[in-house]
Amino acid sequence: MTIRILFFSFLSAFILSACGSSSSTTSKGKKNFSVDYYAGNYNLKELVQKETTAGKTPILFFTASWCKPCMEFKKTLKDQEVADAFSNAKLIIVDADIDKNKDKLTYLYAIGAIPTFIKLDANAEPVNTMVGGDWTEPTPSQIALSMRKFIR
Repeated sequence: MTIRILFFSFLSAFILSACGSSSSTTSKGKKNFSVDYYAGNYNLKELVQKETTAGKTPILFFTASWCKPCMEFKKTLKDQEVADAFSNAKLIIVDADIDKNKDKLTYLYAIGAIPTFIKLDANAEPVNTMVGGDWTEPTPSQIALSMRKFIR
């Protein structure tokens, strides 16, 4: 009986962590400020409404596997300064490679270049767009500064 309880406890914890819950914490105890849109079974409008209700500004980040600036940006997501810049936001990562065969958000939001960041309102309508990045160097401090300005 004890083995069953332990197994189901482990299974439940694994399933909850694999779902990409927005309230999960990292191994260092920091709140998770990003979600991989295609890693979960998300509905964009529901996800955006959930995040805005929680007081977060939803930011779509369109990326691709071949995009070097995207890779540089993703590396900085582990940095505390960048995490702090997203303290009042939720970064929704949309992989354009997968998107072309799924929800086609790249078409819906008329994405013409990668990376593109789109700040959304509660109805998933664009409020602001940044193509590329306005940082001079892809350092965590430059990216954090840029993201703080964009999220405001």
